[in-house]
Amino acid sequence: MRFHRHLIAVALAIGSFASLAQASLLYEQTFYNPGMGGGDLPITDYGWAVDAPSWYSGSYSGDYAPELLDAANNQPINGNSAIYLGSGGPITDALGLLYVVEGSGGLDAPIDPSQCDRCLLTSYTQPGPNGALDDLGYFVVRVRDAANPRATPAWYISTDPMAPPTATGIYFDYRSLDYHTASWDELTVDETGAVAPVRGATVGTLPSGLVINGLGIASSLTNPENDYSGLNYADYRVLCVPKPSALLLLAAIAPLAVALRRRKK
Repeated sequence: MRFHRHLIAVALAIGSFASLAQASLLYEQTFYNPGMGGGDLPITDYGWAVDAPSWYSGSYSGDYAPELLDAANNQPINGNSAIYLGSGGPITDALGLLYVVEGSGGLDAPIDPSQCDRCLLTSYTQPGPNGALDDLGYFVVRVRDAANPRATPAWYISTDPMAPPTATGIYFDYRSLDYHTASWDELTVDETGAVAPVRGATVGTLPSGLVINGLGIASSLTNPENDYSGLNYADYRVLCVPKPSALLLLAAIAPLAVALRRRKK
């Protein structure tokens, strides 16, 4: 029995490690700008939209940097540009949203988080010009009933913000959130862009049976008049860490366990 318990423990450990190593990419939005004097591009060029009345947004021209780097390890980030969202103020804890929804050209199909042990929303970020520690980023999702494609979707914003970024220049800080374990707040979004997003009540973790049919990042800014600060974002991804395969692994090596026990007799 002791041998079997050890075998199970090893199988579970290997299965957990393998699942982390095999995370699959469910969605990625990189930001490229050809530059060469062409200037900044609108967010809509990437199939994304903006709900931030009176704020400014776009993607930096291609001469922003030949390549962007992860501040933690100096590894290149996909894309040669970043998107930005900011305001000249005066505002206090105001929300602006960059987002994409299914069918907009930026998101082809809904994402089913139930297929993942961990469904990670990730992005790189840095402060914009005049950025401050009270400029905060939040992950945002739009979800609907998985069984009913015509169901009315609902928006949610993460209860907790990303850690404030500090990287500058060509460097960006990596941020991530697990959809399954995160706490979420209700969010009212005007998809015409005429009315700013409004945070509602905290609902905690989201129930099962939902698919993600919209993704976004919200910026919460507190700016005095003519401050013109904001946040930059690059290489947005959704990663799926598969459900543990330890039981399958255990089933595969069970015959070996039997053989080893017989050899010991």
